[in-house]
Amino acid sequence: MILRSQLLVVFCVWLGLCSWSRVGSCASATNYLPGNLLPDAVRPLPEEDTVRRFRPWLVRQLTDTSKEARTQLFYDELKTKFYRNNLTRRLYDLVFVAPNAPAPVVTQSYQEALDYFQQYQGKVIRSVTLRKLPLFGPTVHDTTRTATNWLGRTGNRIHFQTKGWVLDKNLLFEEGEAVEAELFYDNERLLRSLSYIRDARIRLQEVPGQPDAVDVIVITQDVFPLSVSAARGEFSSYQLEVQNNNIFGIGHRLSTGLSFREGGAPSMGYLGAYTVENMAGTFATGTLHAAYTDINKSVGLSLQRPFYTPDIRWAGGLDLQRNERLRVLPNRNPLLDTVVWWSHDWLDLWAAHAIPFRSRQAHPGGREALVLAGRALRLYHHDSPGDRMESRDFFLDRKLWLGSVGWVQRRYRRDAFIYGFGITEDVPLGSLINLTAGFEHQDRESAFVQLSSGWGTYLRRAGYVNLRLAAGQFLGGESRAERRMRYAAADWISPLLPLKRYMLRQMLHLDYMYGDRRYSYEFLSVGDREIRGIRNVFLRGTQRFSASAESIVFSPWQALGFRFAAFAFADLAYLNESPYFSLRGSAVQGYGLGLRVRNENLTFKTFQVRAAWYPGPYGGFALTIRGNPGAVFQDFRIDRPEIIPFQ
Repeated sequence: MILRSQLLVVFCVWLGLCSWSRVGSCASATNYLPGNLLPDAVRPLPEEDTVRRFRPWLVRQLTDTSKEARTQLFYDELKTKFYRNNLTRRLYDLVFVAPNAPAPVVTQSYQEALDYFQQYQGKVIRSVTLRKLPLFGPTVHDTTRTATNWLGRTGNRIHFQTKGWVLDKNLLFEEGEAVEAELFYDNERLLRSLSYIRDARIRLQEVPGQPDAVDVIVITQDVFPLSVSAARGEFSSYQLEVQNNNIFGIGHRLSTGLSFREGGAPSMGYLGAYTVENMAGTFATGTLHAAYTDINKSVGLSLQRPFYTPDIRWAGGLDLQRNERLRVLPNRNPLLDTVVWWSHDWLDLWAAHAIPFRSRQAHPGGREALVLAGRALRLYHHDSPGDRMESRDFFLDRKLWLGSVGWVQRRYRRDAFIYGFGITEDVPLGSLINLTAGFEHQDRESAFVQLSSGWGTYLRRAGYVNLRLAAGQFLGGESRAERRMRYAAADWISPLLPLKRYMLRQMLHLDYMYGDRRYSYEFLSVGDREIRGIRNVFLRGTQRFSASAESIVFSPWQALGFRFAAFAFADLAYLNESPYFSLRGSAVQGYGLGLRVRNENLTFKTFQVRAAWYPGPYGGFALTIRGNPGAVFQDFRIDRPEIIPFQ
């Protein structure tokens, strides 16, 4: 049945491409027609009584050259072909979604987005109305659209819309309060960040006869909450997971799964997690997770409340875990890698307080705050291999106390077609500098100090830039520096470039890390994060530089609500043990092409087909079909004091 469905989609896509190419050639030829050869549809008609009729698609082709018209023309032509008989007509209605009004690419600076709410600053909120859009059909840009095929209409009928009280507790304002522009801006972004919300907008309307009052309309659209995933885990295990991001519309997330490993005792295991976002209106997220397999027996509880808006004063979290799992304990020398049973308890507690500068005042550079934070961590091992193991330091009990003080400036810019396929994406802008210091107690006590900074902005006509720097080290006996780390990273995202009906993005990521005087199990390697798709590279060192470039082309057409994007990439990484910056040593490369498929109405990961070539002894050619979890932006937010991992 699955094979038939795939063949059906391939047939429909192939027929659509044939029609598309014919329409494109027609459009190209029309651009060069002399005036005396233009059809009567675009020539002034003489005065006569005869009524002339022309096909609407031809009139549109010759009179409207906008991107929206050309896209609509493609679907009109495709629909005409499929509607010639009853069978293909049903196929068209089932598979294709015509873009009646394509969503605009919303690129809006922080100040531009803030100006909309600023015009209502200080007015009293008379009423708050929730407008929940159907899952398929409309968008926050065009709420009049409807689902045009059987699949969309069925999805709308069976979907449990998010309950009104769930949305209410995620609002930062109430009736009778005054409009605060930055608060409304933050709330709109906060709604979009919820795992069960696809997109959100807040609109304000003036009240006739009441110049000092406004009505607030909150527009939201859910994502379809159900998803299924399968993956291969450690030690030749296989996992199948089912997840519901919005159980019965109450905003709770349940994930359940099965794990199978041939020869295991037992061979079948279970794992699951239950998450509640914004518990009791506190904006704290709670998660209870557990696993019971032959190689992983664990249970844990997590409560986390971040600085979800720049004006929040308090944040904190608690993490409790009990773990018993089989794992590979690596060593700088691959011949000394060891499989061990790791049994430990984990307690992690932190709290932070922000002192805002110019709070509740609009500022084009974003809001600033001084953040003070503290953290206490305890790691207790139940079993230790003794002195026989090379990496016995890994099993030392650990107590860590950290404190940090930092300055942060945050704002966001609306954009689209970066990591998503048309939904609103909130790109973080701003800067920060953070000093972290503390003490660690294992077999002895060591001091720790780390300085980190970040900066991100949009450059005029050059795109988005995000830079990060960090340096840290422990201080052992007689203040001797040990376990040192230096880190630098840069991301660049080009502006969205139009290519007729397509859209192009260019992306570049640079990453550098260096460390010395580390434990034997602490080293750098090259894996999927540096060279996408590469496997079985056993190179290890203390210095690594990597660069990844990607070009991605977003297609204007869709099938069953799924959108398509083709991409090409080039990855390069250098690894060595030089005590100074050097590009000498082992080099690993990867080049390839691929296709990503995504439906923003679903919670499924982006589906990706990738063909890659890895020169040298580390791979050759590889064809990969997998779910792509997607990248996330590096936000400018100071929360729990962290030691940047050396990995």
